[in-house]
Amino acid sequence: MRWITNVFYATNISVLSSKACLAPMALYTEQIRLMAAVRIVTAIPEINVATAMLSQSFPIKGNFRIATNRRAAFDRNKGGMRLEVWSSKCNMTAQVTLPIDEIAARGTEIFPTGPIPRRPTRRLRITPEHAEGHFKAKETVRKNIHKKWQDEPYPPYYEYRPPYREFWNFMTFPKFAVGRIHRMRANKSYLRAQTDWSNQDQDPKCQRCEDESETMLHVVKCPALEAARTNINPKARDIVPGSPLWKSNK
Repeated sequence: MRWITNVFYATNISVLSSKACLAPMALYTEQIRLMAAVRIVTAIPEINVATAMLSQSFPIKGNFRIATNRRAAFDRNKGGMRLEVWSSKCNMTAQVTLPIDEIAARGTEIFPTGPIPRRPTRRLRITPEHAEGHFKAKETVRKNIHKKWQDEPYPPYYEYRPPYREFWNFMTFPKFAVGRIHRMRANKSYLRAQTDWSNQDQDPKCQRCEDESETMLHVVKCPALEAARTNINPKARDIVPGSPLWKSNK
């Protein structure tokens, strides 16, 4: 998470998760697994080898199947059906086999009533109903994960959660610009009042006005910077988590 947000090594991960408004990693990994299940069970078995590994009883269209879930099925040099050679040398079961039973179980949870729609591809023309069903399933996964984030009793540092499908606009800025914002929000930056082990003895007062401690809140209200804020919307001085400042393009 420190690498993603480009902050200092000493930054507290719990604080960073809150200030960056990122969901717990467990929810992200669960969403990735569910999205993978949607992608596999809605694919065509003749096109997607992983789909062809599902059992004959699984309710997908087409009877083509592969009777193994080992990586060898992907490698043409070992009798498989695919040109690419997987270069992993790992012999661990979790990395040489595909958890097809788990994928099928998750697919059943996502499509409990059936029929399972087909995923749009360049090779296959599908009906609008199939396309809509596929995209609706992905949207349902996202909404369910977001609801879990909102409803479950996570630690206090996850108290604020953004509305569904909203994000901090500054996350689209270049990485170093985003990093400066994350550092100030997480209380670990070059501001004089945000100290660490290397500068604990420095004067925390603002170098510009020499009146208050140089925190992020002070920077947006510092009287010495009033001229620079002439053309800035006054609402931009509100830096609480729900402030529109973080969603603005300006």
